[in-house]
Amino acid sequence: MYILYCLLLWVLVYFLPGLALFPRLICSPLTAFATPIVSVGIIYSVTSLLIAMGLLVTPVVIIVAVGFGIVGIARIKTAVSQNWLWTKKDALVYGMHAILLLPYFIKLGTHGFDRGDEIYSWNFWAIQHYFLETIDFSHTGAPYPQLFPKLLAFCYHLVGNIDLQLPVKATLIIFPWTMLCAIATVWRMRMGQLNGIYVLALIYVLWGVNLGQFFDDGYADPVMTSALIVSMVLFWQSQQKALLGYFPANMQMSPTLWVGLSVLCAMVAAHTKQPALLYAMFSLPLLLWQNRAWRWLAILSLIGGLYWVLGEGRQFHQNKGVIWLSLANRDLFSQLGYAINKYFIQQPLLFLLFFVAWWTSRRDKILRQLTLLFMLPSLCCWFLFGAYQLRLGQHLIAGAFFLLAAGGIHIESRWFNGRLWRRWLDWYQLKQKQLLVAILGLSVCVSALLFAREVWLVKGGISLYAGGRQSLHRYFAKDTDYVYNTIYSDSELLLWVPSRYLYGLFYKHTKLTTPDYLYYGTYNYATLIDELQRKLPDYVFTVSQDIIDGPASQLLAEVVNECPSAFSQVAGPYNRFSFVTYKVDKNVLVRDQCLLTLAEQQSFEYAKLAQIE
Repeated sequence: MYILYCLLLWVLVYFLPGLALFPRLICSPLTAFATPIVSVGIIYSVTSLLIAMGLLVTPVVIIVAVGFGIVGIARIKTAVSQNWLWTKKDALVYGMHAILLLPYFIKLGTHGFDRGDEIYSWNFWAIQHYFLETIDFSHTGAPYPQLFPKLLAFCYHLVGNIDLQLPVKATLIIFPWTMLCAIATVWRMRMGQLNGIYVLALIYVLWGVNLGQFFDDGYADPVMTSALIVSMVLFWQSQQKALLGYFPANMQMSPTLWVGLSVLCAMVAAHTKQPALLYAMFSLPLLLWQNRAWRWLAILSLIGGLYWVLGEGRQFHQNKGVIWLSLANRDLFSQLGYAINKYFIQQPLLFLLFFVAWWTSRRDKILRQLTLLFMLPSLCCWFLFGAYQLRLGQHLIAGAFFLLAAGGIHIESRWFNGRLWRRWLDWYQLKQKQLLVAILGLSVCVSALLFAREVWLVKGGISLYAGGRQSLHRYFAKDTDYVYNTIYSDSELLLWVPSRYLYGLFYKHTKLTTPDYLYYGTYNYATLIDELQRKLPDYVFTVSQDIIDGPASQLLAEVVNECPSAFSQVAGPYNRFSFVTYKVDKNVLVRDQCLLTLAEQQSFEYAKLAQIE
């Protein structure tokens, strides 16, 4: 059933919606890679409409998905019967990248949404969309684009349960696959084939620069990166006159259609993560404006970005937490120096990739414009506002790989004429099939080992259908079964949680309450005890200083140490973030003399908000 869920999602969410509108995409390897991104754009639009109408419910989602499927299959049959431009080599290119990504598929499919931002933002928002709730941005401090959460919500409705996180997350491997296939297509157009240099470049980018580390993330960044690269590839293809002779007369795709699809993919990227707004609202419109016939598409791209910026995301620039993480106390010039040292000097492989990408693409007018209008401004934005993580620059790493591929016609003729390189290229040509078989074998072996490790060695046997339990295991370790069976599975329990991590983990599975910092003038022992006596939670938690959202966790730990009678420790603290779980005796909590005495030692006052209430 697990694989059937994955196939269902891949077919009904990531392929057939796009083919229902643009069936000719699948007929050629030069366009097939765009199908998942186009499909995601369609699903996002439909999901947004259903949410606005209050109709995002499982029966409606199934009807919509099946409807797209029926139309898509019917239109594919017609398109394929007219022309089918695939060869065995084309299929091998797409298949090779699928095989290469198999270990990442296993890693995605054996973990729930259990990392920081996955817990309290992306999957948290997806669950809120699932239940048609107002989106809560309090955990992030500023709005984020909602394409990715809406996509997850649609998938949850299609499989029928928010606890089926693993198949939903596993299918996200489609985005790295789409991106790599798009870049490989560009390389083949330039070089005529995927030669040995491409294989070395791919290894260098995925495991040298380490772009591959982000392929098993349940974040929005890989989705944005994939949509962005596909948009750039489609725009670049629209400028290649050689393509006009590739398609038969009855399948001719005008440059305007290529550009239109590029704009659609750009809007998908912009509505997925903020860094793509620069491309959709600045870079791409300027590129399109040079052609009078495409100016309306330039305006459309700009409006597509503005729709989110001036609407749901109008306060996105006030994300003080992210800005502080990047800038700290540095001024702009110091920050640039800090980022250059961190990513170019300390990581010379990354600098070398950017330099070679620029060098090989500098003679192509379109690639120069993409470098000047997108890569350089985006690099500055990353260094200034996102330098605290390499993850926030992954779209630039992928962009550099695209530039390298698109400008790669100069590589073989100028840089690799040495005898050693010639021997490697000749050997690769002779041993392509054997190398593909070796990659397949290695990928399958690594995938099997990863599956055994994650399912049996680390987690002691798991259900691939209980995503919540897998997420809990990352944080509760050996106490996972107790927490899952006793707390997580009881929807009537009230949990007092001092961290957004806990809030996201238990959201919609139990009742939740958080420290009332705004309810009191000063938050101390007295106010904490007053809050607990007022709310009477069934369980309370203390957490590590690394993930606290205020002083409540530390205060609770001190209160429990002073007056332990009302609190029975049932789990922890030997886990990732030192989560300690206490079961509360409500009768003792209200009457315990130690707690009453401790509360009397500190005075408190209610905040004005509480007094008004």
